[in-house]
This record gives sequence, structure tokens and C-alpha cells, in this order.
Amino acid sequence: MTERTPVREDVLREDLAAIRRRGYAQSSAERQPGSASVAAPVLDHRGRPAGVISVCGPLERFRDEARECAEALLEATDRLSALMGHTSRGRG
Repeated sequence: MTERTPVREDVLREDLAAIRRRGYAQSSAERQPGSASVAAPVLDHRGRPAGVISVCGPLERFRDEARECAEALLEATDRLSALMGHTSRGRG
């Protein structure tokens, strides 16, 4: 994708572990140069992903706002997941 896209298995495994802990994924110019994003799943009543919501923007502006966007994103995906019958996100 780009020179910043992680491709080594050990790096990908570390990224996946961090995503599970946080409850969301974060990307900085990994898919497209100059862009950044955060994304989190909407879970169904069995805890399986039913969809995903992402927030993206220019890397230069997004860098300082990524944490705030992630918090708002998790609030939204938690509410939507609850509407689908999911009871616990299990982040930690």
C-alpha cells in the first residue's frame, strides 16, 4: 500500500494485540499517503463484527485529534452495538 504499511508478521501481530486492547484501529498514512484514520467495529448480540465505522482526515490535522476522535467513535460503536444486543465491549 505505502511505505508505512506494516507487512512483517511480528509487527502485524503486535498491532492486532494493541487494537484488541484499545478497541479500535489507528492508521497513519498506511493506506494512503497524507491520511490518517481510526476505526472500530459494531458488534452483534454474539459479539461478532456486524460492521465498522471509521473516521479519517488529513494526517497533519488528524494527528492531534486522533485520541478525541477515537473516544467519540467508541461511544458511537458501543451504543450501536448495544442496540444490536451486545452487552460488553471488553476493552482493557
